[in-house]
Amino acid sequence: LQELANVFTIEIQNNPGRNQGSKGTKAAFASLRIASRVPLLVKDPATEATMETQSLLNDVHTLRLDMNPQEVRHIACNLKSRHFKGSELEERLAAVV
Repeated sequence: LQELANVFTIEIQNNPGRNQGSKGTKAAFASLRIASRVPLLVKDPATEATMETQSLLNDVHTLRLDMNPQEVRHIACNLKSRHFKGSELEERLAAVV
């Protein structure tokens, strides 16, 4: 079960709106940095648009997502990804299950 302990991390940074002088006001947004040991799929339920995490060395998958207020995203493990299928992590998780 140790494999499952560090599978998913989300770091959220709130960026409040601020005045940009003569350029007007910049809108507030939240910036999310997502890191996972398994590939992730991020889906916009309103438009059905999807994004996948970027695969790095050592089975780490990352994504940065900037969201405006009231936006919703669904995040799911993408176990059908070519980066997960046949990987050592898949074999270890299958052994646990």
